[in-house]
Amino acid sequence: MPSLLSFIVGKMKMMLRCVAGAVCAAMIFTGSNAACAEDLFNSAAYNWGGIYVGLNAGWVRNNTDWAFQPPIANAPNQSFSLENSAGVLGGQIGLQHQWGNVVLGVEAAVSDVNIDGGWSQHTGYGIGNSFAETKTGTLVTVGPRLGWAHGQWLFFGTGGWATADVQTRGEPFSSPGTFFNKTNERQNGWFAGGGVEYALSQNVLAGVEYQHVDLGDELHCPGCVPNNTNNHEIGVGMDIVRARLSFKLGRDEELTAAPLK
Repeated sequence: MPSLLSFIVGKMKMMLRCVAGAVCAAMIFTGSNAACAEDLFNSAAYNWGGIYVGLNAGWVRNNTDWAFQPPIANAPNQSFSLENSAGVLGGQIGLQHQWGNVVLGVEAAVSDVNIDGGWSQHTGYGIGNSFAETKTGTLVTVGPRLGWAHGQWLFFGTGGWATADVQTRGEPFSSPGTFFNKTNERQNGWFAGGGVEYALSQNVLAGVEYQHVDLGDELHCPGCVPNNTNNHEIGVGMDIVRARLSFKLGRDEELTAAPLK
């Protein structure tokens, strides 16, 4: 876990440096007179309220737990974990309002969490003569965002409902490309995370965020025959690090008069 946390923090730092570089480039391009470092921490009033839409891209680490239900007698692989890493590409839409320094809103996002990632694979389906494979489809998240604004910076936390289709299958060692016991179940769960955004202009926002997603456990049953030894319980977790670019639509809301104390 410490190594995973270090990796996630490293990814976020790398993305934040990229965003900061983009901010500086934009300021230079637009002929800003102030130094870039000073402008990045500008505390001048900025209104975060309104509707926004945008795109996001980054990296995901998928972890899938597989357990046969009921267990297969004398099988060497009763339960195991599968992992893979892949690219993430998606979009978001949200609505938020600002009271002083506090920003409260709601956001929905749709993401392909398996860009170029393929199937996670474990060398041992039950009795050990086939691969066990899993794949997570399009991820949908909906939930509130709570943030603290400091001028053109917004630091936020978020969480809520998450759902995605999860596929499983077997592939014999002796017959690559031949699949059996294929399943596809929708799994529902939750997500939590946070990040930081910077207002490049009145209507353009750039940022980075981290999310942990837990899609819970779901029984996958090929043919759904009760007590079939090929029935298996699947638990899915994801750690996502990504950059975001959002565009505010329409006019800004009016700021509530005084910052909270």
